[in-house]
Amino acid sequence: MLLKFFKRPLPRVLVVNMLIGLLLWLKGIVITSTALVDYGAYPMPLFRLITFLVGDNFLVSKLVTLLLVAIIGLYLIQVNTRHMLLRQRTYLPALFYILLASASLPLQTINPAVFAALLMVGAIDNLFLANSSNHHLDNLFKAGFLVSLATLFYLPSAIMLIVLFFSIVILNLNGIRPWLSTIFGFVTPWFFVVFYCYFFYDDIDGVLRDVLLAVNALKVSFFFSGIVYRVFYGFLAILLLVGGLYLLISLPTQKILIRKHNTILVWIMVWFGLVAVFPLFRSSEIQYLIAIPISFLFSNFFSMVKSRFWGEALFLTLLVLVVVAQVFVP
Repeated sequence: MLLKFFKRPLPRVLVVNMLIGLLLWLKGIVITSTALVDYGAYPMPLFRLITFLVGDNFLVSKLVTLLLVAIIGLYLIQVNTRHMLLRQRTYLPALFYILLASASLPLQTINPAVFAALLMVGAIDNLFLANSSNHHLDNLFKAGFLVSLATLFYLPSAIMLIVLFFSIVILNLNGIRPWLSTIFGFVTPWFFVVFYCYFFYDDIDGVLRDVLLAVNALKVSFFFSGIVYRVFYGFLAILLLVGGLYLLISLPTQKILIRKHNTILVWIMVWFGLVAVFPLFRSSEIQYLIAIPISFLFSNFFSMVKSRFWGEALFLTLLVLVVVAQVFVP
């Protein structure tokens, strides 16, 4: 009956989702030593500014990150409502994002990927608007602009530019102007960063040094070790397989525009999955980005699964494993 409750688009369900997020972060807030990954030295300029403002206050850093996770979850609900990615209104995308983003205790601290994830949702929102708006060039510019801002927090976000190019083809946006709008949007923030470094510090090479340092920073395994995390990741792999097959089967019955949007989400998941295991960028915090398309994939499966038993069983298992990861991981 838990799944039936969380599928309902009711205010009390949203409140429970937020409370679940708070409870999952409670141990990390109380025990500051659980932040096993130090992101303070990550060199990208906007994240460096954030760490300067937050300082060494562990409590503030955790609360800021938790707030961002909650905002991203709410934004995913808005994206679903606006673009009808799922066949029914539900708060499941927010719940799954909160669960996936909060499952790994070592990541419950301020990090560059969570800021990039918020900007990434905005880019996805504008990308989907490009096919249903009369101002699609403006939407593509905004999508490229937001992706570029995300890279100034977290460099691996740049892979999203490839997804934008794929999306122009998938959405059948003809002509060269969509491509130019996307490229100009992406270039604009970096232009201002280079201009700022040159005008105020006469140091354009500093931007290149930051990029090179970011490539070599934070070589943390994507998968945290330990039996609890291995079981959790293994179960996620099973859910991804089942949810992916279910999506493939349901695609022909969806409207053309919804089919295109879901195809784009799959490409986002694939590309960020490749980045997650690529040696140059392999790092655990990218889970905040991969969790975005996965949240919609899981929401699609659990909102439409016909077997009540299997739906409830898989959903309950996911909840239990997330809780176990909080309790039994030091």
